[in-house]
Amino acid sequence: MQKQKHVEQLKLLLNFQSEYIDQLSIKLKLGISSNQWKIYNNFISILYAIIKENNNIVKTYEQKIEKKINKWFKNHITLKTWNYLNQKNQVKFKKYKILKENIMSDEFSQFKFFQEGNY
Repeated sequence: MQKQKHVEQLKLLLNFQSEYIDQLSIKLKLGISSNQWKIYNNFISILYAIIKENNNIVKTYEQKIEKKINKWFKNHITLKTWNYLNQKNQVKFKKYKILKENIMSDEFSQFKFFQEGNY
């Protein structure tokens, strides 16, 4: 949200700078006093500094966004891995449980068989 605000502000500043330089160019062709030239020059210098600062802010937001996307991607991979391993473990646990039930059932059948004396 803030990145978009700064991008819009940067666009406005660049447009303003372009218009201001065009006006200065026209005035230079027509003739300009040294005081006016100093004022224009100072203003353009300040405008360059503001644009550079705003551009740095936009780059900072882009870096933050990139870091957060990378972090999300790593977390997403970790989550997918955990889900996969959890599923494998659940299947293994079910097989173990079925095997244990079968062993108990076999032991119970053997116990009944020997108890009835059918051997």
